[in-house]
Amino acid sequence: MKSLVNNIIAPYFDTEKDMLGLPPSQEAIWQIDVWSVHHSQQFRMWMKEFHPTIVLQFVPGGCTGILQPCDVGIQRVFKHLLKRSYHADIVMMMTTQMECGVENLVFDKRCGFL
Repeated sequence: MKSLVNNIIAPYFDTEKDMLGLPPSQEAIWQIDVWSVHHSQQFRMWMKEFHPTIVLQFVPGGCTGILQPCDVGIQRVFKHLLKRSYHADIVMMMTTQMECGVENLVFDKRCGFL
């Protein structure tokens, strides 16, 4: 999480402030969900110490669809497509084994290395 903030979130806010001609001390709101890592005291204290101009605003539970439309409109669709693709792969693997006469079907759950 710290890497995300240090390498993506904070530089993005700094670039936007610079483009808009705002002072580096200008606060920016980062709207995030109430995932346990996000609202932990340790993370919030770290944010205050190292990124005091980034103000955390938490999306209340059950409001993601209203306040974080990308989670619903883009990521949900993407995750659904991944699940369908994974399901199709498993069906194809099992069907192939059955067509080849394999009696003890093997369901390989290992993940390959990239």
